[in-house]
Amino acid sequence: MRPLASLAVAGLALALAACSGGDTPDDAVSGAAENASASASADPTDGGGTAAGDASSDAAGTDPYCDAAQQGYLAQVDLLEASDRSSVQTSAEDGAGSVELANAAGAAMVEAIDAIDDTWGAARDRLASSSWVGGDDSVSDEQAAAAFEDFLDYVDALARPEAELLASMETLADYQEGMAALMDEPGVSDSAQAGAAAVSTIVSYTVARCGDLPES
Repeated sequence: MRPLASLAVAGLALALAACSGGDTPDDAVSGAAENASASASADPTDGGGTAAGDASSDAAGTDPYCDAAQQGYLAQVDLLEASDRSSVQTSAEDGAGSVELANAAGAAMVEAIDAIDDTWGAARDRLASSSWVGGDDSVSDEQAAAAFEDFLDYVDALARPEAELLASMETLADYQEGMAALMDEPGVSDSAQAGAAAVSTIVSYTVARCGDLPES
């Protein structure tokens, strides 16, 4: 069973693969980032202002939003990688996975989630920190703010509880039982779906505003 805490990131990777033609999540993320950057460079702002691409070329060094948003993206990559390591253990046939390795991966997931909370929480608070104006096709500040709220709600409802369960479980059965109980809680499944959509929106907005995503 794949840890559901990574569903938002994995869902984004699959969606980007469809858009970019990449064969892997890493290819998908990098390809979509290049495509989004190209689009941002081509889209002018309304009212004859500075083009979004021109604004984003210097944004990473001057826009307070960008550093926090880009660091949050790197934390998302860390979360996906840790989740993949955990999945190898929790999905092993006949319960042959290692609890110790799953615990370590869960602890890494908690650490990545802490970083996401800090960085994307700060990014949300800095949305209005500059006079950046996107192009006609860009995600608006209001849409980005709503996406941050949806994603951080998902973190509280599912990502963090699952990561903490992985980090502390004593048997693989503990994980299976704990996740079954968690997913039965009202709103958790809907929150996972909203989180996946939110990540896509946040990354699209960040690329348009700040330029290329950082390499992990």
